[in-house]
Amino acid sequence: MSGMLMFVIAFGVLVYAVLRASNASFTHDESLSYLRYPHQTLTDILAHKEAYTNNHMLNTLGMKYCERLFGTSELVLRLPNLLALVMYMFYAALLVRSLPAWTGLAMFTILISNAHLLELFTLARGYGLSFGFMLAAIYHLATYLRSVRFRDAMLFHAACMLAVLSNFTMLDLYAAALGLLALAGCFIWWMMPEYRPVLWKNVRLQTVLLALAVFGLWEPVRQVVTQNHFDFGGQQGFYHDTMRSVIYAAFPGLYVDEILLLFFQVLFTALMVLALALIVRMVIKKNIQFFCEQKVFVVVTCVLVLTCTVAIVQHWIFGADHLEARFAKFLLPLLALHVGLLLLAVTQQRGGNVVMVAFLLLAGISLKSFINNSGYYRSEEWQYDMETKDMMKELLVDHGRATSGSPSIRIGNTWLFEPTINFYRVIWHVDELAPAHRNGPEWNEDYLYLDGSQRAIADTTKYTILRVFDRAGACLYTRRVDGEAMNAPR
Repeated sequence: MSGMLMFVIAFGVLVYAVLRASNASFTHDESLSYLRYPHQTLTDILAHKEAYTNNHMLNTLGMKYCERLFGTSELVLRLPNLLALVMYMFYAALLVRSLPAWTGLAMFTILISNAHLLELFTLARGYGLSFGFMLAAIYHLATYLRSVRFRDAMLFHAACMLAVLSNFTMLDLYAAALGLLALAGCFIWWMMPEYRPVLWKNVRLQTVLLALAVFGLWEPVRQVVTQNHFDFGGQQGFYHDTMRSVIYAAFPGLYVDEILLLFFQVLFTALMVLALALIVRMVIKKNIQFFCEQKVFVVVTCVLVLTCTVAIVQHWIFGADHLEARFAKFLLPLLALHVGLLLLAVTQQRGGNVVMVAFLLLAGISLKSFINNSGYYRSEEWQYDMETKDMMKELLVDHGRATSGSPSIRIGNTWLFEPTINFYRVIWHVDELAPAHRNGPEWNEDYLYLDGSQRAIADTTKYTILRVFDRAGACLYTRRVDGEAMNAPR
């Protein structure tokens, strides 16, 4: 029964994601990526010639070849991330399958029903891809540490490498996972001396696989480091930038004031310290059974803590920005798994029904939050672009019926809208529309599309409102002709 419900929930989430990917307006970052990167040669893409934070290499390749195979549309360009969502849900199910049935269902639901996280799977960016490969890497790392199979070692490194090529912030996670492998080797050397010959064999295997991964990542990472484009947004500190972003993302629609933010920061830190203390205690006691039974909990906890540590050290040594906003969201599934598995580890054999009910309640709250905060016109970071597609349709309809319209049209715009306007101009083949630019309106264009910061200075003697786009906080103006509007405003 719980397995069937898991499939139904996953299928429902996937259907929603496909519909959103098909209908939601392209955003600033997606449009910029499409216009600049996929049309490069394969050699230039693989060499990462344009080493910029927005150039998510694997996503660029995905857009390039999906467009070549299926044509150009929002759904086609977002298809790689939708496939990554399927992979993410598959590995989320594998990670929770050892839990009691209803508890596993609840944990799975929590992992796939965060509105802010799911949005990134419906965009043509590298974030969704990196999340899918991240869970794959976590699963195969945990499985490898239990079974020591070559297949899992190979898939772990492959998943980490692909995650990094999807989003360079995953370098932190890869480094953290490698650190855990080193710690696990020390653990085995100390606690199980009879396995030392096997350990040396696996050290050689890991060295070869790591060398192959380094070979694949070397040039893209070198380009990024050389051009110093680790600009992930945060300058004030790990807690202010990274933890704040993760906490905001964890509770869509909830107003988190400074007091509540501090509470969650202290709570999550305390839980990580508690988990580390539990793991260290089991190491000292040489409790091998604990590590066999709680392998996912141990791996998730150690990778989460080490990833945060690597991110902080990277800022100190290289001056890289702290992870912030969408760059920090890959920590959210790890944190959710960490908290849930810690609760199960410390309550093992005690209060099973209470724990199960608590998990189901949290899953219900997560689903309700997902329903309340999802939609084609909802976005955490790109709300301003959620109606740019509708604006372009309105502009083209108005121009088509304007009796005094000229064969070519110009639009003045707030700089934020420039990539998406040009994206739809290109894929819809609107040749009569001059390319938009980032220099702001010149106040002599045929149309203006302005956000709230510029609407107040629009010259109403020259322009009249054609349509207000409330959800985007923007307004489309049309130029008056001989003192009259080209068309009646709506």
